[in-house]
Amino acid sequence: MSENITSGQEKPQNSPSVQQTSSQQPMMQPAPTAYAAAASIPATRPKITALAMTAFIVSLACALLRLVEFGTMRSAMSSLQTVAAMNGGQSLRNYNTLESFVSFISLPLFLSIILYILFGVFIYRGYNWSRIVMTVIAVLALAGIVLHTFITSAALSGMNEERSSLAPGFTSSLSTLIVIYVVLFIANVALIVFLWLPGTNRFMRDSKAYRLAQNPMAQPTVVQAQPVQPYQN
Repeated sequence: MSENITSGQEKPQNSPSVQQTSSQQPMMQPAPTAYAAAASIPATRPKITALAMTAFIVSLACALLRLVEFGTMRSAMSSLQTVAAMNGGQSLRNYNTLESFVSFISLPLFLSIILYILFGVFIYRGYNWSRIVMTVIAVLALAGIVLHTFITSAALSGMNEERSSLAPGFTSSLSTLIVIYVVLFIANVALIVFLWLPGTNRFMRDSKAYRLAQNPMAQPTVVQAQPVQPYQN
């Protein structure tokens, strides 16, 4: 008798009211995980890698070599001025022409010194755009170094024994300039290489992540899960 009564009752989970209630319960979408990488953002400024530090040091070395180049050119012109003043005439006119040329190339030379130091500091700080600009500067410097080496070598080869004896300081300054240009060429090639090695890439990437972590406006906004209503007939 009790078995019939029990079997005649509907199980609660199978009743229409329970089914309707369960069907109306909202389904929750999982929160997006697109910003899971935000947890890996460094909380402290990343330490500069050895390769990035080397690129910074080489950029300062290039600036120093450019400064030595300018000093050597002025020394050569000073020696030549003495000889031109003694001979006068055509020698003095040639000196004035050469002096104008040296003054003309002095402006971009000093500008390159400033750029080497300025963008070298930005590289030390981990700004990726600075190494792109520095690469362009180094490539342009290589072209200028090749041109200056050709001009200096031509001037040195045109010095005969008589002229060399009249201006020994000028000849030695030209030889020093050629050595400086060779070292500058090697330094700029090394700078380009160090700027794009994996160690420098890692430092630039970590520095960018650190700056994003320090900027509240750049922080990603996590979207909260929203209820989804089921389809009802």
